[in-house]
Amino acid sequence: MVSWVMAGAATQPLVLELEDAQWADPSTLELIGKVIERDAQVPLLVLITARPEFAAPWPGSKYEQLALPPLNEGEARKIVTGMVAASNLPNETIAVVVQRSGGVPLFLEEVTRLLIEGHGDVGAHEIPPTLHASLLARLDRLGAVKEIAQMCAVIGREFDWSLLSAVVGTDNDTLASALIRLNDAEMIHCLGQPPQASYRFNHALFQDAAYDSLLKSRRRELHHAIARTLNKSFSDVAQARPEILAYHFTEAGENETAISLWQRAGPVLLGVQGLCGNRNTGGIRRSARDRRDPRRCANARHRALRPDRGVNSAGGV
Repeated sequence: MVSWVMAGAATQPLVLELEDAQWADPSTLELIGKVIERDAQVPLLVLITARPEFAAPWPGSKYEQLALPPLNEGEARKIVTGMVAASNLPNETIAVVVQRSGGVPLFLEEVTRLLIEGHGDVGAHEIPPTLHASLLARLDRLGAVKEIAQMCAVIGREFDWSLLSAVVGTDNDTLASALIRLNDAEMIHCLGQPPQASYRFNHALFQDAAYDSLLKSRRRELHHAIARTLNKSFSDVAQARPEILAYHFTEAGENETAISLWQRAGPVLLGVQGLCGNRNTGGIRRSARDRRDPRRCANARHRALRPDRGVNSAGGV
């Protein structure tokens, strides 16, 4: 893998980006370290983003660390006023948004979008106090489309039309309209056109909010429906990626079936964990926010796995 990266950089200048390094498994960090050791030999820029708690395991002389502080009040206000230029939000409402955001850009954007979608009807006292609350509020404003977002979230961070339409069971026009609305709300990104279209949540927190808003009983139902659909209509995926089925059967509460699949998936996972054990390589998803979150997958064998990229009809990873 290191030689492949070096060869690419030798052909033309290359940027190698690793997002959310705090969730990377040891093998991925080791790989990046080997690349860093040799990057002076070729025109290669290694760009890594991580939360403050991440401690880089490489020698300090090999990289430069840039700490990004929260936005100051002026910068935060500039983002908000730029988004609401045509919405005529009161200055006092803008001031509350800036104050509550703590300088976090995503929080600023999501609360501002919530206000815009509400046409300014949300008073300053009704502005959600946290980013998670603001995402849930935006989901609630979607009405019936919220249910589609929840189904998408159960499938994975990435999903495609073929599996989603088979699970949802609604007519294609209704499903297409819902996905267009989610795309317009900048919650998901669409690539291609149905029935070949694929989709991705723009941020893992959007997926988390949609998933967390489901009742546990409904989550089990959806995981069960996805597992059954994969078995029936996507047998190539079921054979190539048994860990995907195992995860959904686990979350559906069908433990006997899940155990059998985990046993079948074990050798596969041991062989690929170093390359696809974190969200950045599009491999295996674990379950959330320390329990279901796919990005904390190196140190919790008891947690359920979950496909970061969802599933596509070609069975790719």
